[in-house]
Amino acid sequence: MIVLIATVYEFYWLSFHGTLILESRADQFVYDISDPNQNRSLSNSIGNFFSIWSAIDNTKRLFTISNPSRLMLFDTFRLIIVLLIGLTNLFYHIPLTEILHNISLSVPYELFTSNKYFFIRVPTFLNDGLLIIGGALLVRSIFKHIVHRNDSTSYLIYFIRRWIRLTFPLFGSIVFFFLLPSTGYGPLWFRLIELLMPSCHSSTILLSSFLHFSNWNFVRTNYSNDEAFVVCNPDTWFISITFQLNLIFFIIILFMYQSPKRGLRALILIIIVSVLLSISPRLLFPNTRTFYELHRQPSLWDTRRSFYLYHQNIFQYFGSFSVGLLLGYAIIVNENVTEDPKSNNHQRRQKKILLYNLLAFIGFLLPFVFVNQFFTTDIDSIKELAALLFVSIGRFIFSIAFAWILYVCVTRKSPFLNSLLTPRSIQPVARLSYSLFLVQPLVHYHRMYSHKETYVMTFRGTIENFLCDTIISIALAYCLYLLFEAPANRLSTMLLSRSNHSVEEFLNTNTRNRNYWKDYTQNDSLQKTKPILNVTNNMIDDENDGGPLNMSRSRTSTMNKEICDENGIISIRF
Repeated sequence: MIVLIATVYEFYWLSFHGTLILESRADQFVYDISDPNQNRSLSNSIGNFFSIWSAIDNTKRLFTISNPSRLMLFDTFRLIIVLLIGLTNLFYHIPLTEILHNISLSVPYELFTSNKYFFIRVPTFLNDGLLIIGGALLVRSIFKHIVHRNDSTSYLIYFIRRWIRLTFPLFGSIVFFFLLPSTGYGPLWFRLIELLMPSCHSSTILLSSFLHFSNWNFVRTNYSNDEAFVVCNPDTWFISITFQLNLIFFIIILFMYQSPKRGLRALILIIIVSVLLSISPRLLFPNTRTFYELHRQPSLWDTRRSFYLYHQNIFQYFGSFSVGLLLGYAIIVNENVTEDPKSNNHQRRQKKILLYNLLAFIGFLLPFVFVNQFFTTDIDSIKELAALLFVSIGRFIFSIAFAWILYVCVTRKSPFLNSLLTPRSIQPVARLSYSLFLVQPLVHYHRMYSHKETYVMTFRGTIENFLCDTIISIALAYCLYLLFEAPANRLSTMLLSRSNHSVEEFLNTNTRNRNYWKDYTQNDSLQKTKPILNVTNNMIDDENDGGPLNMSRSRTSTMNKEICDENGIISIRF
């Protein structure tokens, strides 16, 4: 209702002024409140509040790129991964569900025999890709906030904003789930509602979702015979893991800032240990097999427990998130280090980059090719050692390769890939990736369980259904964005930033001449880094989950050498 009222008010404002201003009035209220010549309507608090909820303003933000160096590549990759997650769930959920009794299909047998399904056989790797991107954005955001005064307050405000940005769209998706029972009918439909809705009516489960520890609910359900869902929106366990990893690795990021040399050593050590954590279920529980060895599972209960331990366990994602932190640090260093393109070192480095690109491409494709050996009619040929190596070393290789691909694209060391993966036409949809992730299951459930006739499942038919579901999901994600995601992001940004800093100090780009690494709080023990880089005119766009940082830099040729001081930047050179 408030979105409708705000949109009507916006139409009234447009009719009164006869044109659409280039910037959001809510943003102008924050940025230009000290301007005495500003239009009176722009400084009206009621008008600015309505502007936050306006469908017109929020839709415009999807199409407007306010920051030229915004990491649009991350948005594109997140959209691709979210769509692949939806496709994987669609292929596996239909044939494996126990409630679709009336079904005619050819896909389930092919899923375990045909090589053409390689793209949906590594679901954990898709989650790794999202966490690598999330880790990189977290490092950039924390390093940005570390330059402000009152750092402890800034950190607290950052995580409050992070919680708001994750939780409000999640709340909106749960509201959509409450509307789900009224959209269909039939025996299968009622069976779905019986399984899904009890968790949505449980205050304990809802609280665990909103506080982001719902992934631990699977500990209970996978060690019992409980049939019901343990989260209202089934995919929210991954959001909980993401938020928990942000909290856990926050100290590591501060350590990296205070002492980059030691911080990077600790981060690399975590990445190495994570290889063992990937196979820790097999080391700790004798009867636990990977989900590539279903034929060796003694019971359905063991199968469910194995799936949780290898797929929904937070310790499985320490490695990929750590690789993301390393990626974010490398991007920051690259932004602040330059070299002469005509030098011999630059030419040699370009040859190395070409070699690394080739190795990354091979490492990226290798797991998708190697996984096919676990899907064969000769189940006795599947070796346990090969499966364990795949979920440990294979994931490590994939994470490093994927992180390198992101690095060369973001730093424009591969201009072709960067331009190919950042088309302007796809960016509005790419910015909806989080909302799309939340509403995809809703659309898939409706298609599967509201079917009134025999469900015919073929490869082509499933792809066609997926394309139709994707269009519907994007429309639903757009509604979720207008109702919850965009207002929550903008309201939290405006209120929390004003509570911590004055408007002029926080957002006036004309007076923000700061050293990105310099200590502005004399008594703060967390900031002892020596100034080695001058940064001017910082323009912050924290719109997208920890958001990109656009920096107009004054670079010097002295940055070409590696800095090995314990409290200086470690220059990551390739």
